[in-house]
Amino acid sequence: MLGLLLAAAVAMAAPQSDWDRDRDRADAGALAVLAKGCDLDFDVGVTRGINYRHDIGRYLRAMLKDPPACPGLAQRAARFVIDSVGAPERADVDIEMLARARDLVRDGRLVRADRALDLRYSRILWLFEAVQARADWPVAEWRRWAESPEAIALLAARNDMAKFRSERSLQLEAELRLRRDLPAYDPQRAVKLIGDPRLSGELAVAERIAALWSDGVHLPRDLRAAAMPFRYGATLDSPYGVGHRLGLLKIARLAAAAARTPADRALALNLLFGAALGGDTEVVAERDALLARLGRIPSVALAPDEAERIGRAIDSDYAWALGTSGAEKPGRDRTIGLRALIGPDGRVAMVRVARSCGVAERDRRVVAIWFQYGPRIDLSATARGRFVWVDLPPIDPELTTWDAYQRWNK
Repeated sequence: MLGLLLAAAVAMAAPQSDWDRDRDRADAGALAVLAKGCDLDFDVGVTRGINYRHDIGRYLRAMLKDPPACPGLAQRAARFVIDSVGAPERADVDIEMLARARDLVRDGRLVRADRALDLRYSRILWLFEAVQARADWPVAEWRRWAESPEAIALLAARNDMAKFRSERSLQLEAELRLRRDLPAYDPQRAVKLIGDPRLSGELAVAERIAALWSDGVHLPRDLRAAAMPFRYGATLDSPYGVGHRLGLLKIARLAAAAARTPADRALALNLLFGAALGGDTEVVAERDALLARLGRIPSVALAPDEAERIGRAIDSDYAWALGTSGAEKPGRDRTIGLRALIGPDGRVAMVRVARSCGVAERDRRVVAIWFQYGPRIDLSATARGRFVWVDLPPIDPELTTWDAYQRWNK
């Protein structure tokens, strides 16, 4: 049985979006045939054929009322639901149809009541969507079942399909993957699951990922990876800004305390640079103190082609930031000048405004862009394995995304 379930899980791991649309179209067509000749009262007026998933719901809501003009229609629709679900222990099971089937076999009016089938349906609903169990079914037993290889294989296969994974399925599998006492222990996969966009952004999620990479319990300590969940939320526009900057500060202090090499110190400085984006005076002072400990740093010119590389990597991000700032626009001649510290690893450790455009908010936005996206730009040809200061290409405050697109896609 386990072998069959694992094989089915692997077979269903690829996205099934096109196949699902075809299946939805077929189901909607089958329901239309069942309802032919019946004057159904559709409760939602949406043009048929545009959204087959919506059409299925409309048909079933109307058909399960058993209109007097169509005796037996509700029973036929109920049987269609049960047959459509089939065996519920499938990674691609339709949750909406499964919930309808569970209600039907529990109610017992349109199809025969079936407690065993009710249990199978409910257990899968609980596994994938945290649907509450019946009072007479101990949740502790379901928890033990969730720890089985069969259940974890189902969760993994469902989470491997972007169309079907949910907050519940991601969180539950991640929790089980961090259980050392289970054969499915896999902290690398757990981090990947926790970082899914359906969960990312919330401070609690960022803190959990940071802890996994920084405490050394489940994974080798990697402070760069620990800081990553806070990198995009630490900016001024993020609703999580303050919390994420505090999380970043915690990782930055760990990095500073553990720094043994110039590359380590560059990482610590970069994280303090991000933590100081909010302008907190104590954090700014901490950043500047770490910078001072680096001693005298030479100034150099960007290596050939580095300016073009920077423009291709980051100009469109400048454009989005400047185009949505809502700040008063400066004159066209007030370009923004930035001075950057490049670390021995070729990555920008921090950025300062060397020439303001006259609007402080716009200055801050372009500095924040370097914290968010700077790590993807390799300037090793300029740094040559040491700390150096460079003047970055000036930024036009009137830059638009279309300008940036045309500039780098000629």
